[in-house]
Amino acid sequence: MSCENRLLRLIRAYTVAVDGAVNVALRRVFPEPFRAWEERQIPSKGKFPKSKFPSYRSVTFHFRGHGCVVHWVNRVEFDFGPGGRHDGFTAYHLYRYVHLNKVLRRRFGDLDIYGGMTHLEQAGLIFQPAWEPTPFLFYLTDKGKEAAAKAF
Repeated sequence: MSCENRLLRLIRAYTVAVDGAVNVALRRVFPEPFRAWEERQIPSKGKFPKSKFPSYRSVTFHFRGHGCVVHWVNRVEFDFGPGGRHDGFTAYHLYRYVHLNKVLRRRFGDLDIYGGMTHLEQAGLIFQPAWEPTPFLFYLTDKGKEAAAKAF
């Protein structure tokens, strides 16, 4: 499998994990998690009650800046984009996701994430629109979403 396809597979796995962390974990307790954090309606870090997630040992969260770290099935760190969207990523987020999760480290630990993202951007599969509040995030283009779905 090409490095490009492996990186697309990693991006897809990461965005699915973030989506799970937001939609299954955070929104189960907070309907609009980033807005609740910005308005100081919830603490910056905490642990969800076991009753909310009876199948898991514990689910913890830690909001920081424009993002969050959720420890659930795996540890996933992400930043919210405009309007609370959570499908953005950076090479740093992907690198941390791989190297802090043993199974992913075996599959993707040798991948040149930083260099690979440059190639994906040149191929029109990802883009960096510089949207506030997190102008450093990349997103999959429609072409990139199709390629990532095929790579998965």
